[in-house]
Amino acid sequence: MLLFDVLVVYDGQEDRQAFARRFLEHLLAGYRTMKSLEPFWLEQLPTFLKLLEISIFIEMGEEWDEATSGFWSRRFMPGRKERILGDVPYLENFQF
Repeated sequence: MLLFDVLVVYDGQEDRQAFARRFLEHLLAGYRTMKSLEPFWLEQLPTFLKLLEISIFIEMGEEWDEATSGFWSRRFMPGRKERILGDVPYLENFQF
């Protein structure tokens, strides 16, 4: 969830893919100090991110209104329907 949310609001100069990889490396390093994580779960991350993208889009609904929405949803929603229908991965060419 944290990776998903950070990528919605990320507007840095670094390539989004490179930023995602670096962010996830640091996030996982901290996580692994407390708990182990099997490689299987990292392999599921692209699918999880896509399902999360779809579920949030559905929750916001077709009646989403940019004029009355908050910052996060104004960053998330534009072009989202087309990305979902086009089966565009949430993170393109992302490998671990």
